Amino acid sequence: MATLDAGIAREAAFDLLKVHNQDAFHIEHGETVEQTMRYFARGFDAENEGFWGIVGLLHDLDWEEHDDDPENHTVYAAELIAAAGGSPELIRAIQTHNSDFNPSLPEPELQMEKVLFATEELTGLIGAAVIMRPSKSVMDFNVKSLKKKFKDKRFAAGVNRDVIRRGADEAAAAAKPTSLIRERTQQEFIDRVSKYLEDNIAKRLTLSDICRDNLVGRSYLQKIFREKTGGGAMEYFGTLKIDAAKRMIREGSHNFTEIAALLGYNSIHYFSRHFKKVTGMTPSEYASSVKILATKNRTE
Repeated sequence: MATLDAGIAREAAFDLLKVHNQDAFHIEHGETVEQTMRYFARGFDAENEGFWGIVGLLHDLDWEEHDDDPENHTVYAAELIAAAGGSPELIRAIQTHNSDFNPSLPEPELQMEKVLFATEELTGLIGAAVIMRPSKSVMDFNVKSLKKKFKDKRFAAGVNRDVIRRGADEAAAAAKPTSLIRERTQQEFIDRVSKYLEDNIAKRLTLSDICRDNLVGRSYLQKIFREKTGGGAMEYFGTLKIDAAKRMIREGSHNFTEIAALLGYNSIHYFSRHFKKVTGMTPSEYASSVKILATKNRTE
């Protein structure tokens, strides 16, 4: 696919959003749609993830200042974006999501425009549903609950269900084979969470910590990790810790107590039990095997 240029950096786009929106809800909505667009970009058009994100971030740039003129929503934004250096491609993409209300605006044609058309309304529905939950979080929210809210036209009545249906249908029609998208997206998810675990290897993370910091539900996290690694996320995290411990033992840079502390274990005893569970030998036995192997290699 061709590389798309937004003409404006993400930081500048966010500053522009804050200048024209004082309501924290509108800023949060922009960021929510931005992250949603980035998620889909990683499956459909990874090269242009940044462009997709800025489209999502600025899609409602002018709404707060001109909510009394919905027909010209995004028309006002076009001037603001152009003045900030935004590209015609960026302006066009943003304007397509209001084409159902203003026929003079361009209709969604690119995959990215069709995804915006569907998800902009859908994120509004999800946001309204989440607010009603005690947790105020999407982490314990499921698709079944969302479908019930979608069918109940009295709930979040301002959300246009027809727009969601149309956008979803058009986006799906232009999509790559679902299996390819799913495989790529899942692998990118695994890579992202793996990097997070590696960066936090010294911490005593819980499953809840991993879910919260990676904005993912517990069941999905466990399902994908079992499919890709053969075990759960915590099991994978434990394996990373033991791999790091084995490396430190081979290097001889730390004693067992220091290694346990560096890797976030509560005690040397717990570290030793976990090490043996994963490797089949104690840290001392592993260290001895390393020395024997090193001696053998030197004599050969």
